Amino acid sequence: MPWSRRFEDPIPLPGGRALRTLRDAACYLMALPGKTRQSDERQAAIEALLMAAENRGPLMHARIGMLRALNRNVEREFDSARKDTHWGRRKPARDPIEPRKKLIAGVFALPSPGALKAEPTSA
Repeated sequence: MPWSRRFEDPIPLPGGRALRTLRDAACYLMALPGKTRQSDERQAAIEALLMAAENRGPLMHARIGMLRALNRNVEREFDSARKDTHWGRRKPARDPIEPRKKLIAGVFALPSPGALKAEPTSA
């Protein structure tokens, strides 16, 4: 039953196929030639698959292990054309002192001395 657990997202393979369950991933790894199966990345993927099948580890680790095993010889490249600016347009510069003066004057404004005189109450 646990070998039939599905990955959240299928793992794409070269050639258009996809690995959808733990069983698919295990069969794919076991079908590889023995020398290829002995690489560190593939051994880590097999261990993560076993742990996920025995409910001793998360399914995501098995997925990540398989992706690393499949892409072990792929060199990552930085593509500067894909870099998006997240900050948008710059705001115009403001005078940093003037808004503070207005804020302080508004918060700490003292009432005029005439407003503090209390009117006598008639009893």
